[in-house]
This record gives sequence, C-alpha cells and structure tokens, in this order.
Amino acid sequence: MDMTAQARTAMEALGDRFASAGFPSLWQWFIAVDEVEGTFEELARLGLLAQDGGAGSPCHLTDAGRSWILGHRGLVVVFCPKCSTDEYVPKGHSQAEARCHGCGVRWTEDTTA
Repeated sequence: MDMTAQARTAMEALGDRFASAGFPSLWQWFIAVDEVEGTFEELARLGLLAQDGGAGSPCHLTDAGRSWILGHRGLVVVFCPKCSTDEYVPKGHSQAEARCHGCGVRWTEDTTA
C-alpha cells in the first residue's frame, strides 16, 4: 500500500497505542483526529481510518486499518470457534495455537495464508 512517510509514521504510532491498549474492539477504541493531524485525510482515503460524526468527532480504525497494524506486527486476527471473540496469533504458522480470552477454548489455526 502506497502512503506517505508521515502517514506510515502515524499508523505505526497508532499501532503502538492499539497494542498497548490490548488490541481493543474497534467499536470501543477511538482516536482524536488531531492525533493523526495532517494524515487523517490520506489514511481515510486508503480506508484505514473512518470518522462517523462531523468535523472534530473522533475517528476509529477500520477493519483494514486493524489488519494493516496486525500485519506490520506479524499477527493475524482469528475468531474463537465457540464464541467468535477476536484473538490475535502469529502470522505464517501452519499450527498457530490460540486461546480465547473470553471463554477459554484452545484451538489451532492455520495462519499461513
């Protein structure tokens, strides 16, 4: 994905914050537009961020934005087969071990694709 160096830096910083917050639900984790000042328009055009309200309202990561962050951290999202909770496991493993933080189920997932 082609983006400016400033936009890449903003996404990497958001990735650090997203990870330190424990990879929260995209519907509960918001970003002040001034935190990505000068890059919001580009990141929105690329489909990585969205803003549901008017000017000045907070924005949020899209599914594509979350995937970008996880991909740059060597992770991929998988869904618990019992309760469909999002979990994150290492990308590129034929037998990645996953454990649901919601219901405790353990399973393996192919994350090579």
